[in-house]
Amino acid sequence: MIGADGVHSIIRGAVVTPGPAQYSDAAHSALWYQQSRHPSSRGGLFIPLWLGPDHHLVHYPVSAGRKINIVAFAPARDFRA
Repeated sequence: MIGADGVHSIIRGAVVTPGPAQYSDAAHSALWYQQSRHPSSRGGLFIPLWLGPDHHLVHYPVSAGRKINIVAFAPARDFRA
């Protein structure tokens, strides 16, 4: 069962003991459209990975190198309002 209905999820209460929500890691992604192809789309495999304390970022080509998928991971506490 997948519940994607937010912090106050009805599904979550049906699957686990109800209680206050707790923050965990968060992933944010974006697609970058580019005019030239990513170097790794021309053969060979090159996927940059940027690492830092509790955070990391990875980017790699998709759509035959016409787009770059960018994914950033960080503790959810960094994204709270």
